[in-house]
Amino acid sequence: MNDILKTTPLHAWHLAQGAKMAPFGGYEMPLWYASAKREHLAVLVAAGLFDTSHMAVLIEEQGRYFTYPYLGEDLRKLAEMETAEVLDHRGVCMGKVLTCVTDVAIDRREDAVYSIASPRKPADFSPRGLCCGFVRVTRSLGIGERVVLKDSLREIPITISADIRPDRTARRPIAEMI
Repeated sequence: MNDILKTTPLHAWHLAQGAKMAPFGGYEMPLWYASAKREHLAVLVAAGLFDTSHMAVLIEEQGRYFTYPYLGEDLRKLAEMETAEVLDHRGVCMGKVLTCVTDVAIDRREDAVYSIASPRKPADFSPRGLCCGFVRVTRSLGIGERVVLKDSLREIPITISADIRPDRTARRPIAEMI
């Protein structure tokens, strides 16, 4: 059996930084950069980086469907889930909306998303809430890719995300739920 490992969008960056790579979940992922001990100490005194771009594709059924978490721009959500569609940048239907809720414990600041539990949230952080949920589409999408949710009442621009609840509060990581 010939197992070909996939790579993430950050693969070349990891290699350029001298990462020791290893197989993880079908991907070639960084294990450490200098040594396991130096990596451990760096995380203790500064911060660690974990490439989560391989976690975006949650479910692939017979090579036809992909399920992704997403975040909206504000707290508006869809009213009619039964007829809700996912549209690409040309307005072509590419799937359906599985869930669309408003989470009042998260919000955007510039390009970052914070929750009330985020340790590095801005000092004046007061979440307004964002719509979030899951979409099921017929083609692979990348983290940060923008699409539109549409029902009979409104169109809502969304961004495909690696995680819809950074720095969890009561919820579990997505990987634990599937």
